[in-house]
Amino acid sequence: MKCYGCEGKGWVDSQYKGAMICPVCGGRGETGKSQSRTSTLTKKALDNNNPFLIQLEDWLQQQQGVVFDHINKTMNTYNFMSKYKGRMMGLVWVSTYGSGRIYLFKGDYGPVDPDNKVKYQNVWGGYPQFGLQTQSDVDYAERLISYALNKF
Repeated sequence: MKCYGCEGKGWVDSQYKGAMICPVCGGRGETGKSQSRTSTLTKKALDNNNPFLIQLEDWLQQQQGVVFDHINKTMNTYNFMSKYKGRMMGLVWVSTYGSGRIYLFKGDYGPVDPDNKVKYQNVWGGYPQFGLQTQSDVDYAERLISYALNKF
């Protein structure tokens, strides 16, 4: 069966790494008969020393419609299917170093951010930023991300 990840080529083009061996078929160009086109890739996220970020990433990987996209030097990226754009877009970027920060999909989180914990100014790429330092911050972040999944 022809691999759906690379369409039988054995390689894929990565936006950040250029051409690389297909992670679905391992460069063979075909998959077993039992593998369906809708199966998702299993990628291992970068290790994180912040237990609250680890907890959030575990929650993210269980959410319907959230796809672990790629690993960057300093962040793990999760995507979702945007209702308005009709394509996959970045939902949340989880920092993998000690800061405990996440960056959210660009938008207004005011309706679910009554404590004004989301930072909008002087942030990376203009993406709203939120810091996780306590267990209640994890719950708050889950609420923000759920809002983005339903709203955008």
